[in-house]
Amino acid sequence: MNSTKESIVNIADDLIRRRGYNAFSYNDISKVLAVKNAAIHYHFPTKSDLGVAVIDLHIQKIDHFIKGVAPLSEPEKVEAFLNIYEQIQINKKVCLVGTLATDWDTIDDKIQQKLIVFVNIVGDWLTGVMEEGLKKGSLTFNGDPQTRAMLIITSIMAAAQMAKIMGPASFQSVKNAIINEVNRQ
Repeated sequence: MNSTKESIVNIADDLIRRRGYNAFSYNDISKVLAVKNAAIHYHFPTKSDLGVAVIDLHIQKIDHFIKGVAPLSEPEKVEAFLNIYEQIQINKKVCLVGTLATDWDTIDDKIQQKLIVFVNIVGDWLTGVMEEGLKKGSLTFNGDPQTRAMLIITSIMAAAQMAKIMGPASFQSVKNAIINEVNRQ
């Protein structure tokens, strides 16, 4: 069973990814949990502390994902990564990076610095997958691995957001195009 602290982080994550960081308050969380705002402030004295905790949750999730896909081939790793975004769009959310990037100029330095850490973890991992796939011949693409990794991340992130407007078929077409562009089979 989730602790109150974990519940607060999970609810905040949901609110950030559905509404945006600046569009939710502790009051929104307290209503869901049926507690006073003071109970939330007890665990997270500032909204920035809560924002950092949400990013930490995503860092834990991506670390778990990276370990879980380690035995897979490079094409399977790419597809598994894209499937994360498929779940995001199915759940009618946007990715954490996309929503916090939109709020970048209004979030404080602690959140910005933690988001940079998260983005670097994801980017470095996918760059490594692209490098290894190119070396083994299991992936093919034009350009350098880091640029290709960034193209994949930004394309799938935007596709998940655009699916809210254009529907899930638009997401699927981008996902399939990415897979077709890098798979050598």
